[in-house]
Amino acid sequence: MIHSSGGETPRCLCDGTPGASGVVSHLATRNDREMQKMMAMGVLPGTPIRLIRRFPSYVFQIGHSQFAIDGRLGAAIIVRWKDGAGEQRR
Repeated sequence: MIHSSGGETPRCLCDGTPGASGVVSHLATRNDREMQKMMAMGVLPGTPIRLIRRFPSYVFQIGHSQFAIDGRLGAAIIVRWKDGAGEQRR
């Protein structure tokens, strides 16, 4: 697991609301393949991230690039949302 420090309570990317921004806190996976995929997309602790869409897949932006991922990878990306933008999933 890779970690970064911050203030807000971290929540997974899947719990964010579209348009919400935050910073990647850590990656919650021990699967080497998943870790390689996320690192190739630039998903690293301390990286600013913005959720664009939740359905039919999770679409997020890092820098000027946008990526679509499934719920399994989305659940492994833990974000410290700005201004409480991460919501508790029901």
